[in-house]
Amino acid sequence: MALSKIFRSFINNGLRYGNSTLERRRIRLINIFNATGAIIVLTFFSINLIVGSIGHGFLVLSGLLIVTVPVVVLNSKGRTDIAKYYLTICALLFYNAVAYKSVFQLNNRDNGFFLIGFSTMIIALFDNPAKTIVFFLTAVSAVMVKYVRIVQFSVAGLENDIMSMVNLIIGFVCVYFFTDIFKIDLIKNEKRARSFAKKLERQKFLVQSERDELIYNKKLLRTTIDNLPVFITMMDTRGRFIIVNSSFEKALKLEIEEIEGKSYDEVLGSRVSRLAKPLFEKCLAGIDVEINHPIFFPSGEIIHAFGKYTPLVNNRGRVTHVLAFVTDIRKLKKTERKLREINASKDKILSILSHDLRGPLNSLSGLLDYSKDLDPSVFDKLMESIKNQVGTLNFTLDNVLSWVKTQLGGFSAHPKMVDPAKLVKNSLDLYHERFREKSIIVENELKEGRYVKIDPDHMDIVMRNLISNAIKFTPLGGKITIGAQQGKSQMKLSIKDSGVGMSNELITQIMAGINMEKPHTSPGTNGEKGTGLGLNFCNDILKLNHATMEIKSRPDEGTEVVICILTS
Repeated sequence: MALSKIFRSFINNGLRYGNSTLERRRIRLINIFNATGAIIVLTFFSINLIVGSIGHGFLVLSGLLIVTVPVVVLNSKGRTDIAKYYLTICALLFYNAVAYKSVFQLNNRDNGFFLIGFSTMIIALFDNPAKTIVFFLTAVSAVMVKYVRIVQFSVAGLENDIMSMVNLIIGFVCVYFFTDIFKIDLIKNEKRARSFAKKLERQKFLVQSERDELIYNKKLLRTTIDNLPVFITMMDTRGRFIIVNSSFEKALKLEIEEIEGKSYDEVLGSRVSRLAKPLFEKCLAGIDVEINHPIFFPSGEIIHAFGKYTPLVNNRGRVTHVLAFVTDIRKLKKTERKLREINASKDKILSILSHDLRGPLNSLSGLLDYSKDLDPSVFDKLMESIKNQVGTLNFTLDNVLSWVKTQLGGFSAHPKMVDPAKLVKNSLDLYHERFREKSIIVENELKEGRYVKIDPDHMDIVMRNLISNAIKFTPLGGKITIGAQQGKSQMKLSIKDSGVGMSNELITQIMAGINMEKPHTSPGTNGEKGTGLGLNFCNDILKLNHATMEIKSRPDEGTEVVICILTS
């Protein structure tokens, strides 16, 4: 292992970062040739010692110090070009010294063919014109040694083969052309491989760039759709979710990874799937489909879906995906209902102002116009009627304005300790003439000195409305009873009449609040008209004062309205 490591280190001596592939191969070739030469020198040195040619052996050994060591040093310092020239020149000189010594000693050693092998290394190490010059010098050296050998052997009368000279020249020619062709082809292939490697590197870079861009775009898309307050999804033609945004995650209470890749049948449940299937199938036929329907998710979440299914078509006109945008419009639906109520309220107010208020005003205007032509005694009698109409008009106007305040949020309660008996007495005095007209008997059982906590203006409005309502629906000669029950923390005031009464269904409607789209109003027993605000309005303003109202009634059995008010 140690020898193998040393050999690899020797072979890679002189390699530097940034060397081209060709340069690295040439450096390794110099090191291999240098190592091979050192081994050959040591081998021949040993053989010469064994055969007794000590002088020749030490001459061979001198090559190790003259050639091998300097080349190793030059390579290690990065002087590769100098090292290859030095190695080549020294090798030629060493070869010539050994070869000529052998020739003049008439040793039968033909060393010329060694240079043929050496010439292949020259072709590998050098490029033109240096390659041709060094190769020519090597060939000339071999031929000259061969020629001198032939002459010397001829003079000495020894046998010699002249054809070996011809073979040597042919060998050099073949090596030069065929090895050079192979080298050129090898270099071309290497350049092609290097060019292809660069293209692959560029392609790899482009693929990586596109991959990074796709990842970035996916993150950008995910961030964008996750921050939109709508449901966004893309499905394939099998109904599988390709991508969904976080709205699905919140509504279904599932992770996005648990939704994507699955069909809408698996995720949305059978109830939603029955709704989605016909829409999806229309989309596959290339038709844009709108949705406006409540959706009940398996998680228990409910939305009112409003949106669109859009088919995505490829260049051939085939539907490849379905894109769905759905938003939850529950808040808009609530706003829509509220706007309808507000619009109905506006229409009701206009109706009241145009009919219930304008009618009495027109009557008053007519009476005043003809007052000059009337007998004073007749006019005095009409004054009582005018006074009643003005009172009714004022009462109606107060009710309408107070109700409008509650609708606009400007009607607030300021509770105080008040005596309800005094407020009831004032209201009874206000309607004295109406009691007389209908011969209604009034029993007021309230006693002064007992207090409740309520806004006095609100209490006045409630009592006037309840008494007015009792008068309206009590027949001629009927009876109205006003009483009270004192409790520990509250007082129960009741206004009971012997009128026409009302059904349980009507009581439920009144307690549910004012329905401005279908306001309930009934004519009184003498044909009296109303706004339809009375009892509903009383219920609303009592709630502002933390008081309650209860209606007890049956058709044709009269009505009792009980209000519970805190005493502290």
